[in-house]
Amino acid sequence: MLRMGEIVVGLEWEGLYRELLGDGNQLLMEGAMDVCHRLSKTHRMFVITNGITHTQIKRLKQSGLYKFFEDIFDSQSIGYQKPKEEFFNYVISHISEFNRKDALVIGDSLNTDIKGGLSRALTPVGSTEPDK
Repeated sequence: MLRMGEIVVGLEWEGLYRELLGDGNQLLMEGAMDVCHRLSKTHRMFVITNGITHTQIKRLKQSGLYKFFEDIFDSQSIGYQKPKEEFFNYVISHISEFNRKDALVIGDSLNTDIKGGLSRALTPVGSTEPDK
């Protein structure tokens, strides 16, 4: 792979990509901070992500959203990705007093978030930016 005219190793490139991904300006959807603030007063909130642990935590902290979540479940730590049944089973088994009837999976991907939620009998909610 070429980077500025020189050959670089794929793993090196991947590391650089992840670092830059975490360093970017974390723009939020309009109203996201308010919604998370309000929901955190009455609901338990968790992050489920296929992202890399370090990158996702960094992005959540930079955006100001980190404080609203009780825990972060990521595919890197779990060993399975959404929408795999094993991913959702792990998450469900690691949330104390988990109640399927009270759980929502909010996500922007039909293939991972919505499909994964439905496969485990969880209510999925799709979220996209208005201009997309």
